[in-house]
Amino acid sequence: MATRSVKKRGERKAQETPFYLLPDKVLASSQIIDEARRSLHAVPVRRPFTPATDGRHLFSGNRRSVLSRSNETDREGRPPSVFSMSSSKYYNEEMTSRPTSKQRLSPIINEDLLLPQAPAPSSTDISLQPSVASLSPPPPPHSKPSLPELKASSSSPPTSRSRITRSAGKERERGAMETKRYNSGDSSKRKNHTNDTSSLTNVATERTNKTEETKIKESTTARTAPTDKPVAARAHTGQIWEVELKPLLDRLDPKATTSSSDSLLIDACTEVWVLLEKHSLLGKGLGGKRRSALLKSLFALLGHKEPKLLLILAKIILALQVTGSNLLNVSKLIFSLSRDENNDQLFCKENITIHILSVLSSIDPVVHHDTLVYLLGSIKLLASNPQLRDELIQHNCIETIAHCLKKCTEIVVSNDTNSVRTADVLVQLISGLRNLSDSVVVYDQFLAHSIPLYISLILQQHINNTELVFNISRLLSKLSLVDRCCTAIGEIKLCTSLLPTALTTHIQQEDIVLRVCFILSNISTVASNASVYTDQSLIKALELLLNHYTQSLSDGGREEGDSTKTIDVLIKSVSLIANMSVHSSFANEVNTNQEIMNQLIAILELSDTSSEELTVNTLTAINNLSFHSQDAVLQYKQQLIQIILQYLVPDSQSVMLESIRVLGNLTRDKSVRDLISDMRIDEILLTLLDSKHVELVYAVCGVLVNVTMEPGGQCIHVFKNNNGVKKLLDVLSHFSRQDWLLSSLACKVLWNYSEGMTNINEHYTEEEVITLFHLLEEYLDPATAFFDCMNDEEEEEVTDDVSDRLWTNEFVPVATQIITKLQQQQRLVT
Repeated sequence: MATRSVKKRGERKAQETPFYLLPDKVLASSQIIDEARRSLHAVPVRRPFTPATDGRHLFSGNRRSVLSRSNETDREGRPPSVFSMSSSKYYNEEMTSRPTSKQRLSPIINEDLLLPQAPAPSSTDISLQPSVASLSPPPPPHSKPSLPELKASSSSPPTSRSRITRSAGKERERGAMETKRYNSGDSSKRKNHTNDTSSLTNVATERTNKTEETKIKESTTARTAPTDKPVAARAHTGQIWEVELKPLLDRLDPKATTSSSDSLLIDACTEVWVLLEKHSLLGKGLGGKRRSALLKSLFALLGHKEPKLLLILAKIILALQVTGSNLLNVSKLIFSLSRDENNDQLFCKENITIHILSVLSSIDPVVHHDTLVYLLGSIKLLASNPQLRDELIQHNCIETIAHCLKKCTEIVVSNDTNSVRTADVLVQLISGLRNLSDSVVVYDQFLAHSIPLYISLILQQHINNTELVFNISRLLSKLSLVDRCCTAIGEIKLCTSLLPTALTTHIQQEDIVLRVCFILSNISTVASNASVYTDQSLIKALELLLNHYTQSLSDGGREEGDSTKTIDVLIKSVSLIANMSVHSSFANEVNTNQEIMNQLIAILELSDTSSEELTVNTLTAINNLSFHSQDAVLQYKQQLIQIILQYLVPDSQSVMLESIRVLGNLTRDKSVRDLISDMRIDEILLTLLDSKHVELVYAVCGVLVNVTMEPGGQCIHVFKNNNGVKKLLDVLSHFSRQDWLLSSLACKVLWNYSEGMTNINEHYTEEEVITLFHLLEEYLDPATAFFDCMNDEEEEEVTDDVSDRLWTNEFVPVATQIITKLQQQQRLVT
């Protein structure tokens, strides 16, 4: 599109256009290449600098979840990252209907609900009751409460109550159960047996017999599907227990071990695992009592410090399918072990990840909130190790986490009361997905399980949760590097509409802003959704970002010495504007916003305190915006030309290149061309033709095409006096076969220079004419024009088609006309 872009750079008013300007309707592949190269320049988006955090943590220490806590300083609702396992003990899962040891029963105050009262004691008895109670020795801490002891409470309520209060948890539970049984019995039986100490036993026995008779009757119709194991299997399990497992448990007795016997405990636990796996006794295959005894022995060892021992214990406990507090405790243990990178090889060796994933696939996010946090936190930390990451992926970790993500999303979308608490689970889950995304094999699974869609729904509900939005931005920025994932994200309108909201909501969180701008920049390269480029919320967000961080850079950044993050945010924000401005709809929206252009100019004026990358991105953004709407930028022409002039020095070639590209668009206006001539910038451009950098020479030739559009103008004389023809002949000699677009531009400059020429000797020396004829005739002959390219067969296969079209459509027409014109001038002279 070189010819079209030349037309846009400077058309003659009230004059005939040059011959090489093709009609607007004529399109060719070379024209598209030229336009993209000369006028619209996309900025390569560099990934945000994301250094690895020091250590492994459950939550980020410097962020607070806004939605999950009404008070920002209140962190009690979040599971702790540090805890002690020495106090962990096994809770009997067979007694789930009874209160746990943490929920002790208090004495019953309402005496009407107790056993029928005995006659009121005398005043003498009452006065002696405290001393009697104090003389009564408390029962042993592990002694079983006897039924007669409970029945004695009917004759002496105060004493019995004090004894019950001092009794162990099991005594309280048994007493509560028996009291409940008695109170639920028939009231007539209660009256007839007020003082009979054996009546409670009779009532309980009678109710138990009735229950057993009912069960027997119900079981007669279902004998083919018994709930317990067959008798032979139970006998076999019992034999394994007595002969093989029980001796191993004796070896695990803490009383028989010392701190120096960790290796012996590891061997014993390994034997337990092998034995359980060999006889298929994992899960609940051992039966209630034996399984409880085994778990009690295993939990008693959790106070040890040896990681290998603890990891084997955790694997066995998980494989025995514990629930409730037991599952939570072992989850804490696994997380504490995963925090140490030195334990990663142990996780690989013990293959515990498959058991973790099995638990994750079966538990409820609401009921097992804390358990999920710790297990997903463990997955997150383990996934940072490449070997463990591959192991997790092989065990279908993505599918398991996606299933958990779906359940959490349903809770979040339903606006349930548990939605806020679920945010802590989602922080671990999404952070784990981010670490898993370092493997290239997971991207198709992410798309297959609609993970970007679920992430968008979560973002919609938790847009104010700083830590959750941060982890979402980490995941999406990683996925946006993959074209198919980036396309999928761009097609989710909910996601593209929420990202600008995230920018404004978390405008002071540099880590979030960096990544969201990075995501949107990547989306702009593949998005087919037109609404992305006309979203007013994005325009407003960019305006706020530039205003906030430009002010920060000019005011406080230099004094505090911490402007690195500020500059990084500006780099990403400006590169987003540059890339989005490639699309005319977005560029037109931005050009109507005066504030954005003001901030871009302000950034260029702060170039002494900013980075080279920021300056390049800002110039590129202005270049792309000026291509679509020259008038919006021309009002800043005086400022821009002054800024560009200081960049036309060899200190930074990339800054110089972008500055000249901006001039290429601005010089389409005559007032800018006059300003360039007055400031003698055209002389600087001619010296840059000696550069060996092809792109720089190409950009300079594009500006020279515009400034030489006026025959007899001041730039023509500058071109002649500064050996412009000789410099262009050197360009043709060195770069023609490499770049036919550059050769065509050089020829267009020569054509403009020759326009209105009446005497060839006034514009060219004899040597220059001979050299020009020789070069053009050589390049117009296909046999010699592609001589260098034909020496490399592989290169010829890649470049021959494009190069041939560029040579045919761009170079040949202009070169042919120049030869014709020079020949006509020579005939006139002779």
